[in-house]
Amino acid sequence: MKYRRIPLIFSLTAAVSIFSPARAALRRSGTTSNGDSATIPIWVYFIDKPALGSFEGAASPRALARRRAAGFRSDAVADRPVSSNYLHVVERMGGRLRRCFKWGNAASFDLPARAVPAVAALPEVKQVTLVGSSRQRLDRSSGSLRKRTSSSSGIYGGAFDQLSMLSIPRAHDYLSRRFGSMAPGSGIRIAFFDSGFRLRHRSFRHLFTRNAIVGTFDFVDGDTTVEDPDSVVNDYLHHYYDNDGHGSMVFSLVASYDPPYYCGAAWGADFLLARTEDSYKYEPPDVEPSREIHGEEDNWAAAVVWAESLGVDIISSSVAYREGFEDSAVIERGDGRFDTILSYAKSDLDGKTTIISRAAAEAVRRGVIIVNAVGNEGYEGDTSLDAPADVDGVIAVGMVTPFGFLDEWSSRGPAADGRIKPDVVAPGSGVYMPDVYRYESTLTYIFDRGTSYAAPLIAAVCAFIRQSDTDLDAAQVRQRLYRFCRLPRGSTTTNNECGRGIPDALLSCMRPGEVYLKAIDNGGLPLNGAVVESGEGDSLGRFDSSGIAFVMLPSGAAAGVVIRKEADRRAAPIDSTPCRKELFPCSLLIKVRDEKNHTVPYATVKGRVGTADYLQRADNIGNLSIVSFFHLPIGLAVSKAGYLPSDTLDLILTDQKQERLVRLSPSAETVLSVFPTVVRRSRREKLHFRCSVPLGAPVKTLEASIRSVSGSLIWQTTCPIDAPVVDLTWDCTSRETSASPGAYFVTLRFDGKKQRKKIVIAP
Repeated sequence: MKYRRIPLIFSLTAAVSIFSPARAALRRSGTTSNGDSATIPIWVYFIDKPALGSFEGAASPRALARRRAAGFRSDAVADRPVSSNYLHVVERMGGRLRRCFKWGNAASFDLPARAVPAVAALPEVKQVTLVGSSRQRLDRSSGSLRKRTSSSSGIYGGAFDQLSMLSIPRAHDYLSRRFGSMAPGSGIRIAFFDSGFRLRHRSFRHLFTRNAIVGTFDFVDGDTTVEDPDSVVNDYLHHYYDNDGHGSMVFSLVASYDPPYYCGAAWGADFLLARTEDSYKYEPPDVEPSREIHGEEDNWAAAVVWAESLGVDIISSSVAYREGFEDSAVIERGDGRFDTILSYAKSDLDGKTTIISRAAAEAVRRGVIIVNAVGNEGYEGDTSLDAPADVDGVIAVGMVTPFGFLDEWSSRGPAADGRIKPDVVAPGSGVYMPDVYRYESTLTYIFDRGTSYAAPLIAAVCAFIRQSDTDLDAAQVRQRLYRFCRLPRGSTTTNNECGRGIPDALLSCMRPGEVYLKAIDNGGLPLNGAVVESGEGDSLGRFDSSGIAFVMLPSGAAAGVVIRKEADRRAAPIDSTPCRKELFPCSLLIKVRDEKNHTVPYATVKGRVGTADYLQRADNIGNLSIVSFFHLPIGLAVSKAGYLPSDTLDLILTDQKQERLVRLSPSAETVLSVFPTVVRRSRREKLHFRCSVPLGAPVKTLEASIRSVSGSLIWQTTCPIDAPVVDLTWDCTSRETSASPGAYFVTLRFDGKKQRKKIVIAP
């Protein structure tokens, strides 16, 4: 069965970029058919400012006085204008000056995209960046919704989320740390078997720059051209119409590189492209739907031999077969009997019977890693997978949604002989990729769905595993892939719907003894500069500005590390390696209550947190949170007028959230209090009156009244004091005591004491 693409209703284009001097400009909205002739807004940062004598625009005495008042040290160089000579150089290259920013020694220009590399290469230029993101633009042509928006995912653009589900960006970071500037997939040869490949989208340009396509062959037509002619692309009645669309999009998930709009998973690999499938998506009403022929299985088998002979490491295949054939084939049963069949029965999906499965099994025996989509027929129930995903040793890939749940379309196992299939699952629903047929217009991307798009992502993870350790054989690569899987949401065990689950590319690449640490400090920012030590106190590494540390535990070291910054320390247990651990701040919640479990608002909490003095007040409901990344000792006491001080609270912050209840007892002093000072009617808040009296005091009465600013009595009450603490409340929204928003005065009288306070009733 060929996996026809099922487009969703919209496509996406990112429109924010950071330019380096070595990187070409990216198109903005509104480009012409020749994207390089488009005009884009850029910032140009210059390397220096030539010395000048006198110049206009220096800071005025008033401005200098303001700077001194703010503690700012004036910089005469910063006040010099941007060099007019530098500006003229850019203008002569086609730039139209927009603005100058002298403090940053920069200027913005509208510049033809084709001129950006030349401007970036000027000796006067330090850096080139985009002015900012384009406004969202909608294009509803062809019945689809296409938009441009900014992206905050670095080089990956809209692909970031689907790659992150497999920890691929982290694996990229790991590989770059180990191997320097080597791109992900470098040194690995991956073959793609599909219906054709159109490589004109700008995200494929890098492949031709570095000659990354090392071989192509069309096993349908018997030549080396795997792309449909332009005459076919524009003729929807042609048999080959859209024949190369599916393969191109599958391939793009691995091979694309066009930051920051889009990046595939393993763009640094070398590639073989084989057209084995004869398909097209558009079927006019008077044309019979296309069907499979068993000859396509032969194409696939021939492609396996071809790719294996060229030294392929990994084959990614998003075509597979089971039913829907229009011709018959003769197959050999295990008992030496031959049968003539039209479609395969579920009992034939044993990894040994179908033509394509036999070819795949031979390649697996020869050490080729084969990754194949499991199929899109999950609605058929058990054993709905397609060949060659039934082969023992072929990595059969199902799909999950962007939210991590199993997609109902994903085909299920088991194989006919009872083996669990699929082996793993990956993002396949709502996958983001280049629209390979709009390469001449603008940077256009689409969303699509199918296990076809899950398989290449897993092929990329296998490439990382092989790249990280070239001594691993195919079986060991599969073992590493399967070892670090997590189950999809809603799944509780390995089964014939999700296999072992979603692989983790980072952990699959890491070596025994390695630990990946990511830490967020108490301000929600990456922990930077902290040292990682072994349990024995040996320094292993340091956290970088991203809050990440890769360290190697020495052989025989204690099962854990210690994170230290100056005098503060925190232990992080390590159960086994390789290990990925994300660390967040520790927290302590202190709840201040009286003997009757009433809240004690605004109590004072004083003492020490770690080696620092600490003084804070609880909030209006008697709560106080203390947050710190490190495991700090705490010694705090709580006090409040009218109450006896609490005992000292002694504990240590740990990784677990902690909560402590502190009870205060009334003192020998009578205390009157009113809270809050602002009462919000929309939240139906109530005004609280509290009277705390010494223990054993004779019974007396408390009088409370509320008057408007004009003196009108709004509410009044008298109640006996028959307990150490008495609480009264007033509901400003009740029918009897309703009060309009505004200012009011509260008066409390008890035992000759009087307290008057102003409150505000807010809407």
